[in-house]
Amino acid sequence: LVSLDFFAFAEEYLNIYKIPSTRGNYRTALNAFKEYLGRESIDINEITHAMILGFQEWVNTTPKRTKNKNAKTPPKPKLPGGAQSSTDIMKLAHIYHKAQDRYNDEDADIYLIPRNPFKNVHLSFPAPRTGQKALSQEVMQRIILADVSGAERIALDVFILSFCTMGANLVDLYNARPPKDGVWVYNRQK
Repeated sequence: LVSLDFFAFAEEYLNIYKIPSTRGNYRTALNAFKEYLGRESIDINEITHAMILGFQEWVNTTPKRTKNKNAKTPPKPKLPGGAQSSTDIMKLAHIYHKAQDRYNDEDADIYLIPRNPFKNVHLSFPAPRTGQKALSQEVMQRIILADVSGAERIALDVFILSFCTMGANLVDLYNARPPKDGVWVYNRQK
């Protein structure tokens, strides 16, 4: 077995591979895990299935604090539960599996991190919203041909652009290269 501080590995991984917009989600999960454990380091081989289940239960029953931009008022407590525990566990599992990828070698039958404490952990997310329907071609055509001007026209044009680009962000549109052979390829800025 390899002796590896899970949190130190996570920091190294996040600094090398994760883009800033997702790094915060990983740090939130890592900070919650540290708070649950009551310590700043843990050997990766100490992480067990029972520990992950305990962490899941803890996240589901512990009110979370939200960041508040106004430093004069305390953070607002959020209700416990929801999909937060599943999201946190997915982030921890991702980092754990990256450590396994680095230190294990299946071809050579070397397993320095042999267990998978995240196996058989039930993750739950809110059910997708139902009742939403796609706009018909006729409705889209009426929107396109609407006889409006000023702010209403701008709003409709922005909606049409968003609809046609399947929700692409404005910054992505701004930084995109022109379509080539009728295909628009762009990299998300997020």
